[in-house]
Amino acid sequence: MTATGDRLPHSVAPHESDLAVRCAGLSKRFGYTLAVASVDLEVKSGSFVVLLGPSGCGKSTVLRLIAGFEVPDAGMVTIGGRLVVGVKSFVPPDRRWVGMVFQDGALFPHLTVAGNIAYGIRTSAERSSRVDELLDTVGLRGMGNRMPHELSGGEQQRVALARALAPRPTVVLLDEPFSSLDAGLRSRLRTEVRAILRQAGATAIFVTHDQDEALSLADEVAVMWQGRIVQRSTPQELYGSPASYEVAAFVGDANFLSGRADDGSVETELGILAATGAVTGTVHVLVRPEAVRVALDETSEIAVTDIEFFGHDRMYGVALPSGTRLKSRVAGESSIRPGDRVRLEITGPVITFPRASQ
Repeated sequence: MTATGDRLPHSVAPHESDLAVRCAGLSKRFGYTLAVASVDLEVKSGSFVVLLGPSGCGKSTVLRLIAGFEVPDAGMVTIGGRLVVGVKSFVPPDRRWVGMVFQDGALFPHLTVAGNIAYGIRTSAERSSRVDELLDTVGLRGMGNRMPHELSGGEQQRVALARALAPRPTVVLLDEPFSSLDAGLRSRLRTEVRAILRQAGATAIFVTHDQDEALSLADEVAVMWQGRIVQRSTPQELYGSPASYEVAAFVGDANFLSGRADDGSVETELGILAATGAVTGTVHVLVRPEAVRVALDETSEIAVTDIEFFGHDRMYGVALPSGTRLKSRVAGESSIRPGDRVRLEITGPVITFPRASQ
């Protein structure tokens, strides 16, 4: 669905001139459940921001509040510097100048591909040329006369994206648009969608619970947890410097050891490791699998329990004498097999979190 309408007459505040979307103090409760708790979010024009979090964390509700499909209990939203919801103010979805792509595409089954794309284009003189332009953009040239049921799932989602882009919205909102597709198609399509949005110069807010999707797509990732944004950073910063134990455990593969930290190092059952941060005392120690190297050692008490093969690399599961399980991700061929004894080397500093944060 694409919301269209006249642009709102409110003036643009100077500090918001480069913002496509701004949310401040946004809250929403459903009965006794606080779905969104005082969320602040700013999205610069032309950027790609991903809202990432587990099911039920409030990310889709934030998207619906921005689109106008839900009314917040508190807070405000501006789109293109224009107030669309706030104290005694509510602009309906069809006048917010946003494009929306849903999980299942939600195409009109009685309209052709061209008819779906043209639906939100208000100027008849532009309609034909804009549809042709977007068919080229999403790689569906010559398919304008087809009906939605004649398309594959990936093609339907590209039509849905073209429809959302058709009226040149201020922002495109995408609510887990690839969740119903198989893994291979999902990976390919998200690369295509990112390129299409870049080519169109569009601003996008993308909701997903898939960490790989978030890390590969986003300029910035906002991690939501229990209705709140708990960290916002680039994908590289998020993976390398998670703000909390919960974020570290959710984003990417993670190993955790128990340890005692003091003065830039932490004592663990693998020995004393260099550590980042100023946390001291009893801690959780985050070690990413790619920072764990394995080597055959018949004298070691550490055993390989299983191996997952991914083609370009493999993941070793290992068991420490204490019973703690770790993963090691390595590239290339190896003669190591399940049951082998190995020694471990931790490359680079580890990250520590207060034990009480679990």
